[in-house]
Amino acid sequence: TSQYDADQMNDGWFVPSMPDLNQKNPHVYRYLVQNSFWWIEFANIDGIRMDTYPYADYDAMSNWMKELSEEYPNYNTVGETWVTEPAYTAWWQKDSKLSAPKNSNLKTVMDFSFFDKINTAKNEQTETWFKGLDRIYNNFVYDFLYPNPASVLAFIENHDTDRFLGEGNNLPMLKQASTLLLTTRRIPQLYYGTEVMMNGVKSKSDGYVRKDFPGGWTGDATNALTPAGRTKIQNECYDFYKTILNWRKGNDVIAKGSMVQFMVQNGVYAYARQYEGKTIFVMLNGTDAETTVPLKFYKEILKDSKQGKDILSGKAITFGEELKMGPRESLVIEL
Repeated sequence: TSQYDADQMNDGWFVPSMPDLNQKNPHVYRYLVQNSFWWIEFANIDGIRMDTYPYADYDAMSNWMKELSEEYPNYNTVGETWVTEPAYTAWWQKDSKLSAPKNSNLKTVMDFSFFDKINTAKNEQTETWFKGLDRIYNNFVYDFLYPNPASVLAFIENHDTDRFLGEGNNLPMLKQASTLLLTTRRIPQLYYGTEVMMNGVKSKSDGYVRKDFPGGWTGDATNALTPAGRTKIQNECYDFYKTILNWRKGNDVIAKGSMVQFMVQNGVYAYARQYEGKTIFVMLNGTDAETTVPLKFYKEILKDSKQGKDILSGKAITFGEELKMGPRESLVIEL
């Protein structure tokens, strides 16, 4: 890049109303480090989401991360690296070979590539060539670039984006995206209100995607904190999240397991998580039509298994020659 562009990126103000602190000044830098220590001690926080991470001074941020880790080894910082190419994002993660000999010391980066692709895929029918959930497959093929893929943060929406539902209520697609988010090899980030299908788009305003959660205060017209205050479809959504999150809690296969993914077959994207002899097999029909997929494609994972249990429905899944899946159906199968 030109030196002019580099200077604008690193030393320019993000927007005119937000002053850019000179982190090259040792007194400013020391103040920021001490201020971080103070907040950690005062508020007993477990981590920081550091906004617009690449816009700050690289050396100062690297030293800041190093000092935080030395003082609080179990503390974590998530760096917002808003670019949708995995190579760019991986460059920023701690111990990246891409940025050597420099080291950012940043443990967790945000997977905007995953966000971008799942929000494109939701409007498509999955095909083998870069359509629908095949985009997700082609996101994860670049995991070899990350020093630690399990410490990358993934999300389907946040306070800076449209809600995943936009202004709609496509619950099957939301369930599918959330199943993927909560079972893949990433740290999942959830945005409040998604469990009751809150929606909104930024084209109306930032506030429209950051509306108050309905309920909890005197005078609220509705109270989505209780089953009675939620609609039938909202309760279905809430129960889905309750089921998968309680199952996920303390689940070492999801937290620590390896990941093997399979190329899309007949509209189905599938992957396995494995840890200490235990296997969870996820199958996602990324189309709006019923499909049948031959199970021979997954023999290396299924082996001689005759049956598994889908944790989402609680039903037994029988492994024959093929498996029929409903439109946008998601299966999380314990083998």
